[in-house]
Amino acid sequence: NWRRIWPEESRFSLDRAFNLAVTGQRARFRAFLGEARDRRAYCDTTISPIHDRDGAAIRLLATARDVTREVETEAFLKTVIQLLPSPLTVKNVADRRYVLINRAAEDAFDVVADDALGKTTLEILDQATAELVEGRENETLRTGELHVSEHKVMRGSAGPRDFVTKILATYDDVGPRHLITLGEDVTEQRAAAASLQVARDQAEQASHAKTAFLANMSHEIRTPLNGIVAGADMLAKGELTPKARQLVDIIQTSSHSLERLLSDILDLVRIEAGQVVVETGPFDLGDLARSVAALCALRADEKGVVVQINIAPSAEVRVIGDSTRLRQVLINLLSNA
Repeated sequence: NWRRIWPEESRFSLDRAFNLAVTGQRARFRAFLGEARDRRAYCDTTISPIHDRDGAAIRLLATARDVTREVETEAFLKTVIQLLPSPLTVKNVADRRYVLINRAAEDAFDVVADDALGKTTLEILDQATAELVEGRENETLRTGELHVSEHKVMRGSAGPRDFVTKILATYDDVGPRHLITLGEDVTEQRAAAASLQVARDQAEQASHAKTAFLANMSHEIRTPLNGIVAGADMLAKGELTPKARQLVDIIQTSSHSLERLLSDILDLVRIEAGQVVVETGPFDLGDLARSVAALCALRADEKGVVVQINIAPSAEVRVIGDSTRLRQVLINLLSNA
């Protein structure tokens, strides 16, 4: 009748514990209790013999403790650990033997957990790898800090994989208890970073090629353009018919516009190539403004536009800066106006 308290599938453990207790030893087993299978009730049961004066076992005392919550929590944690996509292993510090290896670790290191548990690193991995692992574990125990490292792991036909490994020790009142190793496969991340670097290098090469092309083309165009400008200026000084004068004016205007465009292109090329150098030197701010106005007044007169310049007394000073760049900015502003 006593055996019927436990379900049939638990009676093997019960009988083994019972037979052991009959011999005078304390025995323990874990099983479902009674008809409580539907609500998943577990009990840890201890069977203790009661002895007479002669030391013979005359009775058996069974005490049970409800461990349902512990069992369910343990089962949940085991499930989570096994489903982790990252390799996870746990070792005892005392003997350096594995006590936990999840499925991802089985795949990463090509081992079977049931065969590897209870063994040392040297017993399941090659000597070089084992010595490397043990060295990192020793460093973790020496410093008491998280140890992070990178290494390659061979995975059969899949070839080498890049892993980042983190090793951490747990401690109790006596000292270090376990070594926990968590790995992360970063092969795809490394490959993506390498591809990005290749793309970046190709883009830089294309940019340099574009810059060189623009610089060469600008210089090549400027040579014949100078000839066109000089020829138009010479024609403009001669006696021309109204029709010829109109054509020469068009040539001169178009040539000057093209010169400004080429200058802008060359400036852009210099900026992209990092060849623009800002110089520092003394110059008179008022004199610079007057020279720019005088230069632009010639072209303005041709269009019937009057250029007036008014310089504030406070601007009649000697300053430190890049007079060439400032002159270029002022000329561009006046030309556009």
